[in-house]
Amino acid sequence: MELRRRRRTRQQDQDAQAADVRSRGLQAPAQAGTACLLTSLSVNAHHRHFEAWTNAIRPLPGAAELLRTLTDCGVPWTIATSARRDDAAPMFARLAVPPDVPTVTREEVSRAKPDPDLFLAGAARLGIPARDCVVVGDSVWDLLAARRAEALGVGLLSRGYGQDELERAQAFRVYADPLDLLGHIDELGVRDAHGA
Repeated sequence: MELRRRRRTRQQDQDAQAADVRSRGLQAPAQAGTACLLTSLSVNAHHRHFEAWTNAIRPLPGAAELLRTLTDCGVPWTIATSARRDDAAPMFARLAVPPDVPTVTREEVSRAKPDPDLFLAGAARLGIPARDCVVVGDSVWDLLAARRAEALGVGLLSRGYGQDELERAQAFRVYADPLDLLGHIDELGVRDAHGA
């Protein structure tokens, strides 16, 4: 019964999206092309929904300070996110990500996490082999993708996955938030310009 309900719901969603296409004066494509168009409409609907929540989303404690410290210490860094650029841009602004810092978003890679594509692209943009990178993430998918990229995975708690889950996903260390990580940055081999 649950499977039937899901099928009906999916069909209802597809019908509603096709009706939306028609209401805009566009012709609904043949069935073979529907998936591409409906995916595009779903992404646009997701963006509109996400945009409404953007003002409520705040960076984790210490996130901007961590990025500034990495810059001050001469540690190259990037942000590789499963979010699309339009959704990620407001967060990049809140974190004060400089325009010259390379970033990678979902539409720039073939596959999202748990595949390693985002992290491999980020490492390539930095000009550093992924195996020489540290990936900081808050999900088991981040850590699995880090392992698949042969990078060192470090976990952050963000009210999603718990410490035990991140450790089972083989996080090298798990920190309460970026501020906690910053307080223990030496555990990851980061030193300031004077080696301290």
